[in-house]
Amino acid sequence: MSTSLAGSGDNAPMAFSDTYERARAHATERGSFAFYVPAPLPPPWSALSAALGSQISCAEGAPAGQWEDGFHYHFYLAGRSTRGVEVVWERARFVVRVFSGADLHDHALAVTLAETVARRVDARVEPDDGNDFAPGEAAGAGFGVDWIQAMAATGAARLIALTAEHGSAEIPCALRPFYFGARTLARLGPLADPVAALHASMRRVQFPDEDLFVAPPLLVTPEPGAPPPLGASDQPFTMSPIGSGVSYFFAPVDRLSFVGGSTVLVPYLTGLELLGSHVEWLDDKHVRVNAVPEDEWDDVLLRARVLLHGA
Repeated sequence: MSTSLAGSGDNAPMAFSDTYERARAHATERGSFAFYVPAPLPPPWSALSAALGSQISCAEGAPAGQWEDGFHYHFYLAGRSTRGVEVVWERARFVVRVFSGADLHDHALAVTLAETVARRVDARVEPDDGNDFAPGEAAGAGFGVDWIQAMAATGAARLIALTAEHGSAEIPCALRPFYFGARTLARLGPLADPVAALHASMRRVQFPDEDLFVAPPLLVTPEPGAPPPLGASDQPFTMSPIGSGVSYFFAPVDRLSFVGGSTVLVPYLTGLELLGSHVEWLDDKHVRVNAVPEDEWDDVLLRARVLLHGA
């Protein structure tokens, strides 16, 4: 058997200003907002990063040298972003796009990125709506704090409304998808500010709590002809190991590997049920599992084995 790393409603407190209505229209109709900067010759990333500072990160790795034509990069602020900001250079222009569900930090980052590029290439920024503006003039052109707050609120409200209508969504985010479905919707529903709670949940999936071990999904390929481990089949599957005394962050996999004595492989959702009150759901598939004390672990293993033998 070989194992390898697997691949990877409205916000009531806000006044209905003109800015808010404009933002709500964009969130409803498009689901994203873009800024365009004409740039026949794009500046190297090193020149832009020097102006932006060290806090910005890129999910794909920052461009080495010149930008690759047509390649979509995703920038984010560690610990703060939800969906991040998409940037692509194509057809002799930069496109800086922010999506529904992006929070205040992402919208502010989008404005900053667009202005930084425009300043470097001596161009004006052309938004999806409104008048174009020169670098440093975004607030005066209607893309200041009010716009950022309105876009963040209405975009998240759009995701909540769509999930309530359609049942579930897998939302691409800064580092990993956010699974938004009935479980998360039920948790947000009774809260006074579901928009803020949604953004907080998205951040906890992107940037797990510092006390957690982020369990890497492993791809397991059983050896031909060899007996599979307890709970496994002879087909490839993904799994993450879990043991006692450690708190974990889990992304969804086919099975959890309960370690102790002999390994027991349990379907992901079934394994989480066995862990009971130690599980905290972060979205509909990612979880935080608080450490199971050693004196409880033998009982967890026993129940896992009984479950499998009885299946």
